[in-house]
Amino acid sequence: MNQLLSPFNFSRGPSLKNRFMLAPLTNTQSYEDGKLSDEEFKWLTMRAQGGFALTMTCASHVQAIGKGFPGQLGVFSDDHLDGLKRLSKEIKANESIAICQLHHAGMRSPEDLIGQRPVCPSDNEEFNARALSTREVERLRDDFIDAVTIILKPGDKFYIPPGLRHMMEGITDVELFEFSTQHFDSDSNRIEPG
Repeated sequence: MNQLLSPFNFSRGPSLKNRFMLAPLTNTQSYEDGKLSDEEFKWLTMRAQGGFALTMTCASHVQAIGKGFPGQLGVFSDDHLDGLKRLSKEIKANESIAICQLHHAGMRSPEDLIGQRPVCPSDNEEFNARALSTREVERLRDDFIDAVTIILKPGDKFYIPPGLRHMMEGITDVELFEFSTQHFDSDSNRIEPG
């Protein structure tokens, strides 16, 4: 038990005050437009208040068409920013690391929830999903990047784990992706990971 209460240091990034981490859960507590509800705010911040060293949101969809369940938190619009900032600020005020899990449900997006056929890399009869076009793949890539910029906007920011930071650097570095340079044709397609 003593080890659970002792600090933990990652090779990169912030240290944890203990070894308790809230895994991402399917809360179904946010509003249907993806905005953070008071119920989800309370639920997540209570975990931080209770002593979790790391508090992670539920899977937060980066596109409306990528919604996977009712009441899912969104991170695809500046309309979500106030709730995300409020959540991050309160989690951090309780000495917990705030992490926002980015998500797209793909073919598992319920058609009745998103109002259209779900999408995935190729047609899938089992889920009645259609293949993404090249343009839609590029848009999805950009929407994941935009979601990172939303959660890193000024104010109380969510922590971006080093693995995601390295992935973002790779996505936005043309030289690392020789096989797909048509998707990264200029410096204007890049962001600077923070």
